[in-house]
Amino acid sequence: MSLELIEDIHKAVYHHLEAMVRKLDDRLELKLYAVTCQEESSSRASARIKRILTGSRDEETRVILEKLAGPDEVLTKLGLSDLPWEDSVEQLNRSIAEKSRNRKPAADAAAEYPAEDSTEDSALEDFIGKTQPVAAPASIQSSTKSILYPNKLNLTLQGKPVDLVYILSIDYAGPQVYDMFYEMPQFSFLRMVLDYYFADYYKEDADGRLGEELESKYKENEAGFLQRMARVFLGKIQQYVTEAGEADPEYLLGGYQEPNQQYYVNTLMEKIEGIATRTYEGESPFGCMLLMSSELLSTRTGLVNYAIQFERDQGIALEDGHRIRKLLEMTNNERDLFLIADEQTIYGIGEVDWSLLGTDSVFKLEFKGLSRYDLMLITLQEEAATDKRVEADEDQKLFKMTTNLRIVSTKLLGISFKNPEIGRDRFDPDLFKRIASAVFADDTTIQEKNLDKLCKLIKEATRQQSGTMVVIAKPDTAEAEVRRLKKQSTPIIKTQLNSAFIKHLTAIDGALYCDTDASCHAIGVILDGLAQEHIGDASRGARFNSAHRYLEKLKLEPTPCVIVIISEDGMVNLIPEPITERTARKVVKEYVDYIKETEKEKIAEGKVKSFEERLAQAGRTVEIDDENYFLLGDTWFKKENYKKSAEYYEKVLDHSEKPYIYYRRLLVRSYLNYCYEAVGKEQVQIAQKFLDITEYIIANGSKEINYNDYNRRAIALHVNGDISEDSKMKDDYYKKALEDYNQSMRLKASQKNILFANRARLYASMTRYEEAIDDFISAMFEKNLDSYNEELMVVASFSPELLIYALTRYAERKGEGWGETELGKQLVEKGKQWESKHPEVAAALQQLVTGNSISPDSEQ
Repeated sequence: MSLELIEDIHKAVYHHLEAMVRKLDDRLELKLYAVTCQEESSSRASARIKRILTGSRDEETRVILEKLAGPDEVLTKLGLSDLPWEDSVEQLNRSIAEKSRNRKPAADAAAEYPAEDSTEDSALEDFIGKTQPVAAPASIQSSTKSILYPNKLNLTLQGKPVDLVYILSIDYAGPQVYDMFYEMPQFSFLRMVLDYYFADYYKEDADGRLGEELESKYKENEAGFLQRMARVFLGKIQQYVTEAGEADPEYLLGGYQEPNQQYYVNTLMEKIEGIATRTYEGESPFGCMLLMSSELLSTRTGLVNYAIQFERDQGIALEDGHRIRKLLEMTNNERDLFLIADEQTIYGIGEVDWSLLGTDSVFKLEFKGLSRYDLMLITLQEEAATDKRVEADEDQKLFKMTTNLRIVSTKLLGISFKNPEIGRDRFDPDLFKRIASAVFADDTTIQEKNLDKLCKLIKEATRQQSGTMVVIAKPDTAEAEVRRLKKQSTPIIKTQLNSAFIKHLTAIDGALYCDTDASCHAIGVILDGLAQEHIGDASRGARFNSAHRYLEKLKLEPTPCVIVIISEDGMVNLIPEPITERTARKVVKEYVDYIKETEKEKIAEGKVKSFEERLAQAGRTVEIDDENYFLLGDTWFKKENYKKSAEYYEKVLDHSEKPYIYYRRLLVRSYLNYCYEAVGKEQVQIAQKFLDITEYIIANGSKEINYNDYNRRAIALHVNGDISEDSKMKDDYYKKALEDYNQSMRLKASQKNILFANRARLYASMTRYEEAIDDFISAMFEKNLDSYNEELMVVASFSPELLIYALTRYAERKGEGWGETELGKQLVEKGKQWESKHPEVAAALQQLVTGNSISPDSEQ
């Protein structure tokens, strides 16, 4: 079975799912795990498929596979270590659903990515020139739970059936999306998208299996698939309304069964689009409609109180978009005045007595502009009774209480120009409270009642169709800032605003400036700010970017502040934004780009510190993927900042249980260079780390160990010997280094010349000069290089005897014409300089030059 083929399929699945999840809600983060199940094999190859930065502008990110030990490690990473692994996706699905309510997110400790070992050639260390001369801000979590979802693809690979089991972990979903996914899966659009992706996205063969080439059944991309799913989902809602809320057969057993073809036949989406795409007297469609079963309308007397009701045979068909668009003008969502309809007909305009709804559900369509609408599910939720009391009535007592029913409106789906989304554009009070509580952690005015008031204020501000902003700071900050900005705002007497007026008070340009006790200090505030390279988004408007610049300015103090940005298109952003893995990748990318694009001498310490603070802040909220630290280590290494390079490699390796042999080899390179930049105690410490990591590699590398690992440990031992002040320890280091060089020589090596040269330098340190000369000469002949001439000449110049030895050995190895080579000329020149003082050198030269030297020996 081709591993590359399976990996390609994993990457394709990740690409599709990531794109779909991001299109539904760009705040969502996907983690994808895969387990390969084959009938003829009991082993289960397991991996996490993830996206990493590459450090290249041509390809900023790429998808890789992180190999895991097996299914048990997958479950452990997902916080499901107490679940036994079974090949049954249905059983896993039920087990996950049972745990969903109380489940907490698992720490996603990264595992080793088995990168190709390029150290064999390009990373081999030549030891040339290396010898010695003879208050942190609080974390803001965006979500407390992860949506977990298992499914599988049945494939035929190279003629054999294979099941690829995938488990998705989707982070940062809002509470409504999470609850709907598990509590009411038949109404979860996210759940439907995932179900249909695995059941209906790829083309199957006659046996109902997928082939080696994953081909889209309908030749659609991710956006096209989601648009199809939106149509199918509305067809599903139509079916639900038609059947008066009968149980959905897809989820009778708590898990997805088969696509219902009736959903494709239903045309609810076309009817809605016929209304949403029409204007009336130049105005875009705004208004609301309730969809409920005709049975509910006919049997639940008093449920609808009609303001106007059409004659039964004169109802308006949903296909008549032109007439319905006019009727929308009469509706008022704030006053609960709706168009009343079933799946076919509009019956009138009225309000609903929600107390009569009981356990049934109705659907609300909110039209929010041209070709934009939301589908909502409305249910009743019984809350604790109030006004409990006992009253006497003549000779008996009565217990009385008030039954409270909460009207729960849950967004199921938003459509914008036929593109679906979930969770976006809505104000999330829970997220706002977490952000505000974290930002103002030391402010005593941040109390639950004030947070509730601020939530109400913000929710009212979201009704402003032209967009606005709400700035929240501490009371003293608000007073000072409004005073400073008085010429570009309208200061008011500090007051808690009536929610009924907020929509009108935000109709002018500028922000509401409020404090943490929910009091407003100014309206129409035009914010100033501080421009930074990493701040802003060119794809967003002026309101979004000015808010980010203003917040950046306040950070200089630092001054805590939260800003709510309500855009004209309905998007709601809270800043500071929750930190996700994507946020961390963005910081790393900017950091890497700065290092690469700035000359080494011009890299600013303050700029580096700023990046590191942002990265540390992200690391307090999310687990930063190891690959990001390794990329920073690589980037600093290429910039020849070996200290920084080592810091980032160490950040992961010192605390990881994984061997990470490939990256430990990169760390060795950093230590080697860093060691010779350091001085004194620092040099001793780095030299010891250098040795420790090389010993770790050999002890834990198993079958991965190669000759260069012994070469590097020999270098580390040599370095420690050079700087040791204890003669016995120095000798011990040198002897162990020699053993490692000899061991590396015995293994298959592609650059043996480097091994000879490194061992020659060690011999020189051990004062075994003749052996050093022999190895330098051997290094030259391995690659026919002159790059070692200078070092050999240094050793040969220690004494006349060594010069004669070098002359003789080189002439023997080179044979005829040795004196015409570059090294031969240097040796002869040095001999001529010494011949007057050293007759023995003159004699040796005479013998070699006149051709009386012995014939060349074979290599020794």
